[in-house]
Amino acid sequence: MKKLFLLPTPEGEVAVSAYLLGEGSSARPDAHTHEGEFAPPGQRCSSCRWQEVLILDEANAKSEVPKYVIHTLGQSVVPGEFKKCRLSRTSSAFEIVEILTVRTRDGSIFLPAPASRALAQAADLDENIRDAYINRKVAA
Repeated sequence: MKKLFLLPTPEGEVAVSAYLLGEGSSARPDAHTHEGEFAPPGQRCSSCRWQEVLILDEANAKSEVPKYVIHTLGQSVVPGEFKKCRLSRTSSAFEIVEILTVRTRDGSIFLPAPASRALAQAADLDENIRDAYINRKVAA
């Protein structure tokens, strides 16, 4: 059943009517890894900063060509920090893997845990994503 998602983007909120295929989050409430109320700059703490990932399908019916929506959101409760969000659309399941893949300056290539979880859930529901998930060439 389609659901209405209100997704933050740098340009403002976007309404998307779609099927939820997968979601993941690195949030760990009440699991602070530091002293004080908020994590200092550069220090990881999944209670202060976390990532959320959604994989949606905007197609009207299962027989239509998929219209995937990938939404990533970097959340923070640290004063002065802002949300980092990105909304991408594609009809390619392989491109979903590419959109979610992180490439660092030192050459590392990986799928963050929330992206990997969302992708695994989506692979269970969509055969095109399943093929891309099984044949991906990045570390999980």
